[in-house]
This record gives sequence, structure tokens and C-alpha cells, in this order.
Amino acid sequence: METHYSKTTAPNPFLGLRKKSNGLIKQLVSNVLVIALFCLAAIPTTTEAQIIIESGTLSADFGVDADVQTNGTWRIYNAGVLQNDMTGTSDDWFSNSPLYPGGGLGVIDASLPLPNTGGNAAFIREMSQPDFSINNGNLWLDAVYIRDPNWAGNNQDFSIFKNGSNKNADNPNTWSIITGSNPQKNDIIDAMGHLRRDGSTFQDDLWAFVGASTRSPDGSSYIDFELYRTSLEYDTNTNDLSGLGPDGGHTAWQFNNNPNWSIAQLGDVIISLNFENGGVLIDGHLYIWVNPSQLPGGSIQAANALIPNTFEFRFAIGGNGQPIFEAGEATNGFGYAEIELNGSNDTVAFASINGEDASSNPNVSGDTPTGPWNTFTGPQASTVSVHPEDTFVEFGLNLSKIGLDVSTVGGEDCAALFGGVLIKTRSSASFTSELKDFAGPFPFGDVQEANVEITGMDLDCGPNPTPVTLTATTNTPGVTYQWYNGDPDMGGTIIPMATNMTLDVTTPGVYGVVVTAPGINGPGTGCISTDIFEVGQLDPEPLVIECPDSDTIAACSTQQEIDTALAAWFAGFTVSGGENPVAVYTVNGQVIDINTYQLPSFEPCTGGMVEVVLSVSDDCEQMDMCSSTFTVEADDEDPTASNPSPIEVSCPSLIPAPDITVVTDAMDNCGNPIVTHDGDVSDMDPCEPEITRTYKVADACGNFILVTQTISVEYEDFAQNVPMDGSDTVE
Repeated sequence: METHYSKTTAPNPFLGLRKKSNGLIKQLVSNVLVIALFCLAAIPTTTEAQIIIESGTLSADFGVDADVQTNGTWRIYNAGVLQNDMTGTSDDWFSNSPLYPGGGLGVIDASLPLPNTGGNAAFIREMSQPDFSINNGNLWLDAVYIRDPNWAGNNQDFSIFKNGSNKNADNPNTWSIITGSNPQKNDIIDAMGHLRRDGSTFQDDLWAFVGASTRSPDGSSYIDFELYRTSLEYDTNTNDLSGLGPDGGHTAWQFNNNPNWSIAQLGDVIISLNFENGGVLIDGHLYIWVNPSQLPGGSIQAANALIPNTFEFRFAIGGNGQPIFEAGEATNGFGYAEIELNGSNDTVAFASINGEDASSNPNVSGDTPTGPWNTFTGPQASTVSVHPEDTFVEFGLNLSKIGLDVSTVGGEDCAALFGGVLIKTRSSASFTSELKDFAGPFPFGDVQEANVEITGMDLDCGPNPTPVTLTATTNTPGVTYQWYNGDPDMGGTIIPMATNMTLDVTTPGVYGVVVTAPGINGPGTGCISTDIFEVGQLDPEPLVIECPDSDTIAACSTQQEIDTALAAWFAGFTVSGGENPVAVYTVNGQVIDINTYQLPSFEPCTGGMVEVVLSVSDDCEQMDMCSSTFTVEADDEDPTASNPSPIEVSCPSLIPAPDITVVTDAMDNCGNPIVTHDGDVSDMDPCEPEITRTYKVADACGNFILVTQTISVEYEDFAQNVPMDGSDTVE
């Protein structure tokens, strides 16, 4: 058995690969309505309530012509006349290897290769352009492609209906779903869907396009597109379908009985389409899940009587005068009721199958090129690059024309309107015929959640910091922004006029942003996402300044000693820390440039003083200052010395010559003083004169003292002391 799917971590490959939120928001409502449109197109007044569907269309620049290639259209009829346009520009499912040149774009992302998991792989691809982007003048909302497994040969499909009765109107819980095989003609291979606006605004008509292919060119196809409000999940290992609704396995529609007959709750929808005789006969039917007894008036007939003419649809009544209502196994009174357009003759649905060209144009066959991953056909599921004739069907539906382009009805904005889509095949044209195969469930028309993240930084320090910019980054275009002071989810207050993706902030605190994704009614009508960011303020590094201790250099220092000490002292002024500190140096009251300042020179004798004041401030308005002085003491200290001892001589002729060595203890604070004879002064006594001899003791700086020596002439003393015996000694 060969059954592969591309994401092993997800039980259902179709669910596991759609990375969008459950925020189908108001767009999903449109989906609901979208599918509804399929069947409501141009409903005539017949007892069968059959939807008359025109064959093919080029609408909203998308070709519904049973072809997947961009540019050029075929199989489009107007009043039964084929309207081939092989040269026109149109979007389509794929743009790879286009048959004809042009500017059309493929809506499916074909950039990824086929999963390398075997020839029977199931996989999913999403839209080639961002959700809500405008391309070729049209607003693209969503697109999806799925490849369903086949059961050819020994292959098996992990989602087929078999054993027992499996009908559209049954409770899905009663379906027998297995991994296995069924008749070839019911084997779904490719399925795809796309939503867009017929223009660039959310007010332009909303269109849904759907395509599907089967393995057998039987010539007749019976396909259902069923949309569930709940989020379905399917386990391919256990064949369990879960997440079904509470009303007999579905979610029922509910209506308000008021003058305008409004919808109270959206429910499940199924579009049943039949292509007979190679697509020559095409009919479609639309059903909604209801409980007739719970409708206004208590029955379908009574409800119809209450529906005003302004409402878009009504319940279909069969040829026997009874409502067309189908209830199956274990539905508890619920079932599918067919609806039809309420008096409108507009054509809102178009379909095409790749049958033989009705114009017998030899250049146009029923075979049409596939997308980039080819397709499978025939009993052995042969890989081919064309959809063989009568194997590919395509639909286009104008949701706006049928009135289904509306916002969410009731409930939360982000509640899923249709959480799962199943594409199913039936054994015959009867709505209640046996089900055979299904592809899905997969979400369709959901909107990416705008996962918002705020980036920013803290404010600078100080009372007047430079503003910082907060930026809200999202993964979804077209969102609206609203900024808040504080957490929006915790009572934050709106900042008026702050509706851009950025916000300039000058005050610390918590800031929040609410982004609202585009909904079906345009920007700001979808799901919201929030984020918060706390803006702090930098705690500055403390400002540290150092001034050296004041220094005093002793007098008599040499110039080299002064210079060395002064340089060491000046290097003691330092600045560190802070935020971009700016230092201002003032020397003796004058501002200096620290980079060019020359240290002063000091004379050893006169000395001097320099005072440096260091004032520092920084970006955080921190301030500090310090000062220090450098002093060279002046040499204003006199030398010291003692007066030389007095001397006596007996006669003037014996007075000694001046001798500086008699000053024996001369000293100075700055080294050895210089002693010089400064002069002698006599008292002019003619007999015994007294001489005052002066010596000058001076230092190198001019400081000096005078010391004196007394020289006395004493005749008598000498005579009295002459010895009588003529000796030299006097006793």
C-alpha cells in the first residue's frame, strides 16, 4: 500500500500545512457566502430549484474555462456561442509554461518542488502572493491547492467512503471512512480554490473560484463542495473525522424573525454540482443545514412565508409542493434544505469542464495542460502533463451579487466561520447517492493572524532624553495600528493620532499596540493582535573624576626636579565613567585646551603656584568638579652663620688680613652659602683702635646675613704681661 502525505507531524496533511490563524474573521463569512454563491447562480423558477449555470466566464480577470494556465481563455460561451480568446490576459491557477504570452499571474505558489515522498503523495500549496495584496488590479484574498492520494493499482487513498450507507445528509459521525479504493471515476486528484475582489478595493465584487480533477475521463462528474463552520480534523492513520458540529454532526443555520429576516448564526453549506454528457449539461444545487422545526414559523413553508422580498434567498419547494429537504442517519431532525435565489435572474455562477470544443475547432481539444506537478489519469494512475478530456471542472461564483458578501454574523470577530472544507465525489447526480472520495479537510478563506512584535530600545539618561522609536512589525499587509499607553489588554489608554507602525517615545513606561488585520470588509475589520514593550531609561555609569593632592615643592629645587614633579602632578587629573563626559580645565582662572596646554616653568628662587580646576558634565547631566594646586616655594630664607671669634693684637700692624674661613658654621637652606669680606670699620682710637670686620654670608638667591669679627689693639695688656725674666711665658 502506498499512501503518503507531505507533513508527517500532522495527521492530516491538508490541515498541517496551512499556517494561518483561526481568524477567518469577517472574511470567512464571505467564504460561507462564497460557496453559497456557487449554487445560487441564476436560479430559474423551476420545481427542481436547479441553478442554471453559464458555461465559463472571464470575471475579475480570472478565467473559468476548465484550464489552469494563465493568459488566453476558451470554452466560454455567450448565448450558446463560443467566445474563445486565445490572446487575452487573465490570471489562472498556474503560470508555468503558459500556452500564450501575457501578464496574467498564477494564483498558486508553484515555487516548491513536488514532495519527495513517493508517487502517491498528498500535499498542499498556498497563494503565490501575500494575502490582501493587489495584483493586476485585483485584490487577492486567499488561494489553496491540494493533491489527494489515488487508489490506482496497489495504491490506496486514506480518505474514501466505503461499506454501508454514506450520504450527504447523514451525520458525518456515521460515515464509514477507510483507507482503500473505489471506482476509478470517483478518484479526486487535484483540488483548488481562490478568493479575490473584482477590483482593488474591499467594496468591489467578491468572487470565489474552485477547480477539481478526477482520474477517469468518464464524461460525467458529480462533485460536492461542503463547508463546515467548525474546525475539522482528519487522522489519516485512524480514519477519524473529528471537530464536527453539535447539530447532528453539523452546525445549523439560525434566523431572526424580524422585518428584515436576518441571519442569527451561520451554519454548514454544501454546493452540489453535476456535469453530465461531458459537461454539456451542468446543474448545481445549494443546501444549508437546518432543523425545520427550529425555523421561524416552525417549518420551511412557514419560514418562506416570512422571508421578505429583499432577502437574497429562500427555501426551494419541489414539484410536489414540498420543501426539498434531506435528513439522513442520526441527524436528530436536522438536515440539508435546498435554497434558491429569491426572485433574482442574475447569473452569479459559472462552470466549465474540459470537454470537447463545441465549435469543433481543430486547434482546441478537450485535453488541457496541467500545473507544474502534472496529474494522474487512467487505471494505472499514469502521470500526464495534461488533464484528459472531461476530467477537470472549474467554477466561478460572484458572492457579492447574491448578497453573501457580508461581515460576520454574531459571535466573536475571530471565530472561525468555516473551519474545514471537504471536496467530495458522488456515484450519481442524486444528492443522496453514495459518497466515494473526499479531499481535505482544509481551511479556505482564512486570514493570517497579524503576529505583531514591537522592537525598540531604552531612553537615554537625563531629564530630556533623545526620543526612541518603537516599531510594530507584522507578517500581514494592510493592518491598522493603534498605540496605547500601557497594556491594551489591561486598561491601557489610547494615544490619540498614534495610528502608524512607529511611535516616538520620550518617557519611560509600558507601551502597547493593537493591530487589526484586514477582514472581508476591508482594513481594520478582522482579527486583532497585541504586543507590549517596556521602555526603560538608562542608569548612567557614575561619573568619576580625580584630582591629585595639592603638591608643594621645596625651595631651591632644580628646574628638572620641578618639571618632573609638575608633570606627575598634572597627570593625576583623570575622568572616567559617565555618558560621553566632557571635561573643562581651568588654570588660574583661565580655560585651557588640555591637548595643547604647556606646563609652566618655575624659577627655583622665586617659586610660584598653579591651580587647576577640573569641571566635568555628561549627557546624563551628571556634574562634578575638583581642584588642586602645585606650589614651588620661593627661597626667601636667609643663610645662618655665627660671628667669628674676636681677636686681639698688640699693635695695628699685627691686624690680620680678612679670612673668610673664620666664618666656620655658615649654612643655608639651599646649600652652601658664599662668604665674602664686606669691609672693616675702625673706631679711630689713635692709641688702641677697635676694628669691626664684617663678613657677608649670601645664598644663590640673594638672601644674606652679615657677621662681624671684632679686632682689638691692646698695648697695655701686652706690656703687663711681658715676663720679667725675659721669657715668653706670662703666668
